[in-house]
Amino acid sequence: MRTSSAAVSHLDLADGPPGFDCLPYPFFHRDGPSLVPRREIPGRPSVFGSEPARSRNAGEKSGAPAPEGIGMRISLPIALILVAVLSPSAEATVARTELTLTLAKGEKPFPAVKKRSLTCDPVGGTHPFARQACRDLKRSDGDFRRLPGDPRHSGCPRDYWPVTVTARGFWKGRPIAFKHTYGNDCTRNAESGPVFRL
Repeated sequence: MRTSSAAVSHLDLADGPPGFDCLPYPFFHRDGPSLVPRREIPGRPSVFGSEPARSRNAGEKSGAPAPEGIGMRISLPIALILVAVLSPSAEATVARTELTLTLAKGEKPFPAVKKRSLTCDPVGGTHPFARQACRDLKRSDGDFRRLPGDPRHSGCPRDYWPVTVTARGFWKGRPIAFKHTYGNDCTRNAESGPVFRL
């Protein structure tokens, strides 16, 4: 049995299943009933493969310019690499040494009679002996309890005139919060050296 061209034209107007553009009614031929594809529509999957049909107006030509935005997608990773190489590393930015040192008379850290700032690598701040203080801090790796001190002040008197020192800030990125009370100024110089010689 054959279907007339008029019937095929009529069936051609019907909507096919979603995602396919084909006749929804069987078309009889010598190999048996089958769905007959009517035409491919841009954006819909083809019945003969997984690739969507392409528009006739796509204008695909060999050597056609790349779509807008591809250059940006390609250059973005390169830009990120350049930023990582040219900018200072995160470790160098975070591992800073910035300290605030104070000195107070008595057993309490306030009121402070002296207050100085100290930076290392590079050496700076308002500390009067910044270079020597940074040298001793490097020897103790920022541990204020292990400062080499000043051996020239050995044999200090036992007079109790307490002084309290504090240190707050960062040593190579590590938070520092130190407080200690010395028996007198001589002991302070002997044990802390130039660090608390404010």
